[in-house]
Amino acid sequence: MKRPLYVSGAGAVTAAGLNARQTLAAIRASLSAFEEKILSNPFGAVQIVARIPTHYQLRQTEGQWLVNMAARAIGEALRSGTRAAKATAILLTPPEGFRNHPATATLLRRAFSRQ
Repeated sequence: MKRPLYVSGAGAVTAAGLNARQTLAAIRASLSAFEEKILSNPFGAVQIVARIPTHYQLRQTEGQWLVNMAARAIGEALRSGTRAAKATAILLTPPEGFRNHPATATLLRRAFSRQ
């Protein structure tokens, strides 16, 4: 039996916006924060990135930054929702393993899922 999914709250931290409202506004305006970055390792390789602007002191390690972004989005979702936390499903989308994101070097996936 299929049951509908009702979204009662949302949170986001993306390169297009630091919360769900900003992100949706950027999507509606067809804005893109994606750009090509030339990597130093392997030298000359090109990777498509979307950077999230932040003060340098907030980014002690890539792993901590990833956890901080997730906590910010989760907090926003729980504040904007109408359901109790115990009745809430949280969907996180960390970088895929094949992208070799710098956070995977400083943060184990199991540790991220426990945060």
